[in-house]
Amino acid sequence: MQNKVIAYATELGFCNSLLRGFGAISEAAARILVERGVEPCDGGWTWRTDARLTLPSAMRLTHAHAEAFTNRLSMPTLLIAAEGGIVISGVEAHQGELDHIAIKTLPGGHHLHLEEQAEAVAEAMGDFLFSV
Repeated sequence: MQNKVIAYATELGFCNSLLRGFGAISEAAARILVERGVEPCDGGWTWRTDARLTLPSAMRLTHAHAEAFTNRLSMPTLLIAAEGGIVISGVEAHQGELDHIAIKTLPGGHHLHLEEQAEAVAEAMGDFLFSV
């Protein structure tokens, strides 16, 4: 018997939970995440990742810690942020402190690289890589 929690009896159950979960995601993107992220176990399907990854971090960075970290970046850096993503508010609030980081904001949510914007993400990355 595997020592994993069975979250859903079918892969479709996982897709449906992602569609109802935190942040907007398309059915196509949900299917991609499920195809690469779940595995069969006794009696159903479970995430193949460690469940502890979904818990809040035991250590939260203060703004000063985050700023010290980003200020130490010495290499060319690109941040692709989704307009509906989970980091955009922090990027917008501290954009003046991130002048050394190229920031590209694209429409979409947290998984925009799996959505219709995948080509725009690839284009932004290509443009950035060819510019450095």
